[in-house]
Amino acid sequence: MPSSGPIRRAIAPVLRTMRDRIADANGLLDQPVINQATTNGLRVVRTQLESSMERVNELNTRWLEHMDNLEENALLAEEEMCRMNTSWTYTREQEELWN
Repeated sequence: MPSSGPIRRAIAPVLRTMRDRIADANGLLDQPVINQATTNGLRVVRTQLESSMERVNELNTRWLEHMDNLEENALLAEEEMCRMNTSWTYTREQEELWN
């Protein structure tokens, strides 16, 4: 059975790009005067974020299809691996949604 590793590894750079673009947008929004250059910069950032979101959605679809094809034991192992490897801290509500 193929691994989801390539899918998961592809997600990390996209998330980093999104984080960087959000930081770019915040920098533009922190400027005291919003001029045409700032507006144009925000449009570029918006386009980049939209592209990144499309990529995350594609990868998520691939990962879900991968998960749908796993047998029960492999599925449980995959879910546990993802839970252990995540860099996010879950709140109780998020953990309940995960389970």
